[in-house]
Amino acid sequence: MKRPSENRCILASELVEGLTQDLLDRDFVYDSVLRVVNGEEDFEQVQEEMKRRAKSWTKLDRVLRGYKQD
Repeated sequence: MKRPSENRCILASELVEGLTQDLLDRDFVYDSVLRVVNGEEDFEQVQEEMKRRAKSWTKLDRVLRGYKQD
């Protein structure tokens, strides 16, 4: 049994939030969450990829920091 680190859990929840807000592609999120939780890839690399693939990194960043959507 694997126990993901806190950073990996946070990133997985951020990826899902990006999908929920329609700012990240479904296939990318599903694949990335699996890679992050299983420890297959460095979470910082996945985080950078998330920033590049976001439809709007500015919007996603604001959502992840707790700002309300207009």
